[in-house]
Amino acid sequence: MKVKAAGVIVYKKEKTEIKFLMLRHQNGVYWKFPSGHVESDDADEMDAALRELSEETGINERDIVFNRDFKENISYHYESDNPRYGKKSIDETVIFFLAETKVSEIKMSAEHSDWGWFDFETAQKRAYFQEQQDLLKKARNFLLSNENILL
Repeated sequence: MKVKAAGVIVYKKEKTEIKFLMLRHQNGVYWKFPSGHVESDDADEMDAALRELSEETGINERDIVFNRDFKENISYHYESDNPRYGKKSIDETVIFFLAETKVSEIKMSAEHSDWGWFDFETAQKRAYFQEQQDLLKKARNFLLSNENILL
């Protein structure tokens, strides 16, 4: 079964460094960026990413500025045995966008057990999947090479 999801790598600038927002999944095993499945009433992937960001963090569209030139996909394959899909083999593609915020505190959803703003090295260690680590590197490199990012 093919599944499409969308998410946002949210960052903020603090003095001389970039901090990335990560959420700890409620099972406590892994940290992730705000993301979730594209629903039938979402206009597109960006709409789904904004909805998930708001649901999971309380951060909404007026709290962020998207870097329109950044859009990356990561793919996972896993076996699912949950109420949403039943027992199936899942191929999931997640489209990630990059956005800046000045928000410091979030309203964490019940889907998560913890959250934090982390520097690149710490976020890299917390990123559970190699695909997330690679994605974070791409986001950081994009930010550091962008002329508008002055640290």
